[in-house]
Amino acid sequence: PTRMQSSKILDVTIPLVSRETQLSFNGLTYSASRVKPILDNISGTFRSGRLTAIIGPSGAGKSSLLNALSGLRAKGVHGKILINNEIQDQQQYRRLVTYNTQEVALLPNLTVRETLEYAVDLRTRSSSTKKQKIVQDIISVLALQKCINTQARLLSGGERKRLSIGQDLISNPKIMLFDEPTSGLDSESSYQMVSYLKELTKQDRCVISVIHQPSSDLLELFDDLYVLSDGKCMYSGSLHDLIPWFESVGLVCPQYYNRADFVVKLASTSNPDKSKIYQLMYQMESVNKDKPPALLPSEKHRPKGRQYPTSAFNQLITLTRRTTLGTVRNFSLSVLRFIGLIIFSLFMGLIYRDIGKDASNIISNTAFINLSLANIVFVNSVAVILSFPTEASVFLREYRANCYSVAAYYCSKLFADFIPMMAGNCCFFAIGYFLTGQPAELERFLGYGLVVLLMGWFA
Repeated sequence: PTRMQSSKILDVTIPLVSRETQLSFNGLTYSASRVKPILDNISGTFRSGRLTAIIGPSGAGKSSLLNALSGLRAKGVHGKILINNEIQDQQQYRRLVTYNTQEVALLPNLTVRETLEYAVDLRTRSSSTKKQKIVQDIISVLALQKCINTQARLLSGGERKRLSIGQDLISNPKIMLFDEPTSGLDSESSYQMVSYLKELTKQDRCVISVIHQPSSDLLELFDDLYVLSDGKCMYSGSLHDLIPWFESVGLVCPQYYNRADFVVKLASTSNPDKSKIYQLMYQMESVNKDKPPALLPSEKHRPKGRQYPTSAFNQLITLTRRTTLGTVRNFSLSVLRFIGLIIFSLFMGLIYRDIGKDASNIISNTAFINLSLANIVFVNSVAVILSFPTEASVFLREYRANCYSVAAYYCSKLFADFIPMMAGNCCFFAIGYFLTGQPAELERFLGYGLVVLLMGWFA
C-alpha cells in the first residue's frame, strides 16, 4: 500500500484516552554489575499527545530505559518513575502502561480475528456486541482487513507488529512503549508503522518508541527526541530544537544531512568532540532537574479496581477455549504423542509379556509398573516441552498486563489437554495391562489405570 492509502486508513479513530497523561522519571540508574551503570542518573518527561523517539548508538541504554519504564526490569534499577507526578502501585501501573518488545508474542495457530476476540474476552467486561465492535474498530484502524482470517504464523512482519499493537489497544492504555517497532521492515512498511504510532498520539496517548537509524522522512513523524549516549541523556526535547541545541556548543549539522545520523554519530563513544558532548549532558541534566512539574489530574486517588479485568471463571473458560483451539490446529503434536504412547505400550508389553500370571515375577512386575509410569511422564512432558516455548512469550506478556492469573492459565492447560491425554493414556495402560497378563480384576485394572491417567495428566 502507498502512503496515500495509509492516510485514508488513519482517518478511522478509536476511543480517546480520558485525560492528559505524563510519564516522568528522576535520577534513574540501572546497573547490571558494579563496574559501570547502563543508565547513569538520567531524568526526563514524556507527554501525552506527543510521539517521542529514543535514539542513540548501540549500547547506549535505549532498550534498558524502556525495560525500566515498563516495569519489566526492577532488579538493579534505582530512581523515581512517576505518572502525573505520582508514584503508582504495580497494579495501577500495569493498567496504564503497555510495552511492545522487539519480539512479537502471538499464538501461531490463531487467526487475526481470533487473536483479538480472545484478547477482548480477557481484557474487558463489555457485552458481546460491544466486544465485536472493538475488534472491528481495531482491525480497521490497523489495516488488518486483508489478513483477518490468516493465522499469525503466516502474517508478514508488519502485520504481526500491528496485530500486537491491536491487542494492547483493547485495554485503552494511556502510555504505550515500543522497542524498535520498525525492525525487520522495509522503508515503506516502517513509515506506515510509525504513522500508526503517530495516530495514537492524536487520541491523547503518550507514545514512546526506540527507533534505530530512522530516515529523514521517518524522523519528521516524531514530535520529541530523547538522545542517549553511554547511559547519559544528551538531549531531551522537541525535534525542531534539536539542531540549535547542538549548535550552541559549536556542533553544526551539515546541510542536507540526516539529523538522526548526525546525532547518533555525535553520541558514539568514538566521537572526538567528547568534551562538548559532556558539556551538553551536564546542561541537559540541569534542565531536566529544574523543570517544574506540570499540573495534571491525579491517578493515585482513583478507586482501585479488581486485580484482573475479568472474573477467574471467565479467565478459565476463555483460556481453555483458546488452548483447545490451538491444540486442534496443532493436531500433529497430539497424533505424535498418541503414536508414541502406543509404541511404548507395545514395547513394554512384549518385553514383560505374561509376567503378571506368576507371583514369582514380582520384581519384574514392579519394574514394569515403574517403567510404565516413567514413560507416561516422559511422553506427556515432551508434548508440553514442544508446545510451551511458542506460548511462553505470550503468557509472560499477558500475565504482566494483568490479563489473568497463573492458576487460571495452568488449569486451562490441564482441561484443554484432558481429552487428548485420556485417549493416548487409556490405550497405553490397557495394552500394557493385558499383554503382561495382569489379573483380570476390575478393581486392579481401574486402580492401575487411575494412577497412569493422573501421572500423565499432571506431567
